[in-house]
Amino acid sequence: MNRNLVFPILLLTIASCNLQTSRKVKQLKAVGRKSGYDQKLANQLSEIYESDQNIRIQLMDSINKYWIPSPQTDPIGAKMRTSDSLNLIYVKHILDTRGWLGAETVGDKGNSALFLVIQHSNLKTMEHYLPMLREAVKNKKADSRDLAKMEDRVLVWHNKKQLYGTQFNMDSVTHKYVLQLLDDPDNVDKRRAKMGLGKLSDALLEWGIKWDLQGYKKELAMKNK
Repeated sequence: MNRNLVFPILLLTIASCNLQTSRKVKQLKAVGRKSGYDQKLANQLSEIYESDQNIRIQLMDSINKYWIPSPQTDPIGAKMRTSDSLNLIYVKHILDTRGWLGAETVGDKGNSALFLVIQHSNLKTMEHYLPMLREAVKNKKADSRDLAKMEDRVLVWHNKKQLYGTQFNMDSVTHKYVLQLLDDPDNVDKRRAKMGLGKLSDALLEWGIKWDLQGYKKELAMKNK
């Protein structure tokens, strides 16, 4: 692993979902109160969604301003870990007792909250619920884009190359985002399209990265030597 890449687990947890998921929720239409819609649970999960995203926005703002570790950033990180642990207890209970609930039951934010809390947990938890998420996507109860992110994150945490290019890190020297290692970059856009994701080059621009396929392949070849 590149020694210039700092705090891989923490920064992966913060950065890789926040921008993409918040945009997805804004684009989705609100779910009406149809039969089977659980308003109380939807409200509770919506609150969890907001707490998950708001603390990460605060943390990224502090990292961008003061870096990490720092007296300003460290308390926010501690608060985030506490919030994540409490959210995880609640979401695990829902998944274990009711399964992966779709937007028709808990709304778009509620459905996204289930994904975010598991995505922001730990490797053991992600691996435990990943098969459930796969099945939920097959049954139209979850977003295939969320599945791509979790598949990538599990691979990255195993020090393997990601498939869809959804995971990033931050360089400790330049303070710029860096794409985590990617498998078979020639066909990444084909894989992304199957999961409902746009072109990698467009996604990378959101993180201030210009995609150079040939340059990346040369860099990858050097790392594989």
